[in-house]
Amino acid sequence: QHADLLFGQSAGKAITADADGNPVLTDPPAPTREQILADAQAARAAAYRAEADPLFFKSQRGECTVEKWKAKVEEIKARIPDPA
Repeated sequence: QHADLLFGQSAGKAITADADGNPVLTDPPAPTREQILADAQAARAAAYRAEADPLFFKSQRGECTVEKWKAKVEEIKARIPDPA
């Protein structure tokens, strides 16, 4: 039973207690609106840091155009829309 519980947990289930206090697998609760918003904002921030920021600094040094940086920012916004 222990191995089954751990396998289910690794597959995305939650280990909770039934009415008698025994461990059982259940579906995890749905994320809240705040969690969804925070996840989207974190994903956008990570994409900006990894993809857009390097282009911004290159544009400041004249190694690429500002338009290329702005296009990357817009592409990230389209790929990771703001759920708000």
